[in-house]
Amino acid sequence: MPDAPRHPPMMEPWFGRLRPTRTEDEALDLLLREAAETLGFRSAAIVLARETTGEFEYVALHGEETTRLLHTHLDRDYVMSLVEAAEVMGVVRYLSAEARAGLGLVEPSVPRTSGRAWHTDDLLMAVLKDGADFRGLVVLDDPINGRVPSDALQARLHDWTRSYCAQVLAS
Repeated sequence: MPDAPRHPPMMEPWFGRLRPTRTEDEALDLLLREAAETLGFRSAAIVLARETTGEFEYVALHGEETTRLLHTHLDRDYVMSLVEAAEVMGVVRYLSAEARAGLGLVEPSVPRTSGRAWHTDDLLMAVLKDGADFRGLVVLDDPINGRVPSDALQARLHDWTRSYCAQVLAS
């Protein structure tokens, strides 16, 4: 066959056609949505340290009315003050609205409706580390059940963070 090519054209490997390629932003968005839905929160964010500026930046958001925060920068000292003041459970940090107000981090607002009810100024976060280096946070807000996170939920967040930390930091 004189018209046949001597070498067959290079084809994409068969496994390359099985899954679409995702951008880093899409990968973070999917991970964050999975965390929020699995753990029962309406809103979530990933905040990562930027080596060039020394600040932290919101790089991924999930939930209503969160897009305004995307690419917002936070002062490193402010972020570290939140992390250091919070109650610790593994990589998880919980900082109540009352504790934040007591430290002057937020203005005192309406009182909590009950002892276990979530307050709009409560803060639940999980620390993302690369070895000993503090690289960022996964922040969860607005729990579907409307309650302060139990120890069991904090343990689940700890496990999720440990499982996906490397993937989040690589994106």
